[in-house]
Formats: sequence, C-alpha cells, structure tokens
Amino acid sequence: MNGKKKTTDAVEILHARYIKGDPEKQDALQGEHEKALIAGQIYDLRTQAQLSQTELAKMVGTTQSVISRLEDADY
Repeated sequence: MNGKKKTTDAVEILHARYIKGDPEKQDALQGEHEKALIAGQIYDLRTQAQLSQTELAKMVGTTQSVISRLEDADY
C-alpha cells in the first residue's frame, strides 16, 4: 500500500484537488468562510432578538435591503 487514506468525502476530494497547496486559493476560501460566518451571525442575532430585517434596519439607520445583503454571504 502507498500509505494514503482513501476517502469518498466529496468535500475532501475537491479540496485536495483544487485548493490544497495553493495559498491564493486557500486565502480565498478562508475569506468566503469568514463571510458566511458573519452573515450567519447577523441573521442569528437578529432572529434571537425577534426582529425583522426592517426593524433592525430602522434601529441602525439603514434599509431592509442592506440588512438582507448583509445576511447573504454571497453578496
């Protein structure tokens, strides 16, 4: 045997094939991960406070569409 552990995990396979060993891609992936965490935190905190996007927007002096974009990690 060659000592490599085989996997059927698609995420592991894709990471090994396209990300691993490429510092630029690793940094980009980390940035996207951070955006997703922040978007999720905004959503979680807003819903825990039982606020609508419009209510939160009024509290912070912006519009509902801005809150929507903040909660969208892909924006």
